[in-house]
Amino acid sequence: MSSSTIHTNRNDWTEKQFPFLQPGLLNLETLRDLSQPHPLKGIALVFFDWLIIISAILLSEWIRLEGFTFWFLAYIGAVVIIGSRMMAFGTLAHDGSHWLLHKNKLLNDVVAEVFASSPVFVSLHDYRRDHLIHHKYLRSEFDTEMPLFEYTEYHFPKKPLRMALIFFLDITGINFIYYFIRKFSKGSKAINFNNSVQQEAIQRTGRSNKLIRYMVYAAIIALSIVFNFWLLILMYWIVPFITWFAFTMRMRMIAEHFQVPATAQYKSRTTVTNFLEGFFISPHNLSYHIEHHLYPSIPCYRLREVHELMKQTPQYKENGHITYGFRKLFSELVHPAI
Repeated sequence: MSSSTIHTNRNDWTEKQFPFLQPGLLNLETLRDLSQPHPLKGIALVFFDWLIIISAILLSEWIRLEGFTFWFLAYIGAVVIIGSRMMAFGTLAHDGSHWLLHKNKLLNDVVAEVFASSPVFVSLHDYRRDHLIHHKYLRSEFDTEMPLFEYTEYHFPKKPLRMALIFFLDITGINFIYYFIRKFSKGSKAINFNNSVQQEAIQRTGRSNKLIRYMVYAAIIALSIVFNFWLLILMYWIVPFITWFAFTMRMRMIAEHFQVPATAQYKSRTTVTNFLEGFFISPHNLSYHIEHHLYPSIPCYRLREVHELMKQTPQYKENGHITYGFRKLFSELVHPAI
């Protein structure tokens, strides 16, 4: 069954054909219902996040122009809010990679690429390629996220102070600069694509899409210099990107698959968040990761509902790695006796 069939003809699925049916969890009718993207909700979430970003910038700039002494605190707040919405774009681009923003595949891809992935410097085409391989080969040698396990920063458990230091260096942007320099001085650890499926996927990389994106980036930079708004881009896009967004990206990667036994049935972790954790660190139900890997046909805005249904089943209760909050996640990442 092709990926397009999986994501577009949900009403035609039978129990035999259903690609994500798991024994002892959700039944076929429930999955059919949950797997239908709302005609407007996914796209509305993208533009609602943009509205939050614009509002944060306007408020911060108004406070600065009015000369209030607490402007810098307002600016820090704006950086955190904008960084959190960048993570929200990551969640929605992720849904777009599964064709879950809208049933119309062209509209899905345009919105996901232009308004969600490209603003955080990611190609939807490339992300979809790598991410679907990650799903297919989860925690195997072909998993596109396996190279992260080679970095000492992702070796757990750690001492609490070491873990806190890593987070501090993320939030202050120091780690981003360090990784950026290391990438171009030593080269990043390459993913070994020694599988025919992966080789074929690489050959389909959208070079023309990359060229268009780079041209748009260059045009924005040129215009910002000509019309003198480059400082605003630096303050309200680059700084949030290399600080709070970088921190939330690490939290996402750790929470999803690290310090979860490789022998665990679902090979993933679900982190149940409160409102503040969800808004600032893991927006749009991003942390319900077991649910996503079991049922990648379900949009992000229904994953909490899926979790509530699944936790009523003995299968999920016995085998799901569930962590309640990021504070509890931190305790799972550090040496318990230190």
